[in-house]
Amino acid sequence: IIEPIQEGEFSSTYKGQVLADGSASLIETFKRSYLDSTLIRTLQEKVTMLQPLSDPNIVRLIDGDYGWQGFYFIKEYFEGTTLKALQRGKPRFEIDEVLHFAKQIAGALAAAHRRQIVHGYLRPEFIWIADDRLKVSDFALANTFENPQRSRRLLNDATYLSPEEISGAASQPTGDCYSLGIILYSLRAGMPPFKGKNQLEVALKHLRDQPVPLSRIRPEVPQ
Repeated sequence: IIEPIQEGEFSSTYKGQVLADGSASLIETFKRSYLDSTLIRTLQEKVTMLQPLSDPNIVRLIDGDYGWQGFYFIKEYFEGTTLKALQRGKPRFEIDEVLHFAKQIAGALAAAHRRQIVHGYLRPEFIWIADDRLKVSDFALANTFENPQRSRRLLNDATYLSPEEISGAASQPTGDCYSLGIILYSLRAGMPPFKGKNQLEVALKHLRDQPVPLSRIRPEVPQ
């Protein structure tokens, strides 16, 4: 471990170094108080499944296991900023920029889906950008915390969730594509398609409503 990056309620994040080759890494440790034996086994299975996943637009998982501090993930260190952070300074993006992002995110999802891996919780904070490069992270977290109380605390933003995820069904590749569509809509429109007084209202709109056509908000967007 080189230095701490972030301390959260559920996890701690550090910048580290891979001893084998000296490369930088990101170490994320989930605290023991939120883990049980079933969850630990699930996380270990996810590590086994995700380690072979290699794509230029996916943050690579190097290793992961249970230790004295909790369950740790060692990931490729990617120097950049999140799409969420970019949105704060620039709520609306030009069509060419949106298409550039779309191609790379879709490529990452396609690579994962070919290996039967679903993200299940795609959102701007898991999309990292540096110059023209983009990488999707945190495939390991989605659908891992099955306990309803943990799910409510960890998945507390319905903005990008797909209808099947909101309904409690297992995540599917189509859900990732839906979440990507919400992200791209938000980038061009400058706001998400569904807003509400609270997250429950937003979730219900995903299930019941149709979004306002983007071309109505931004007439320059082709129909």
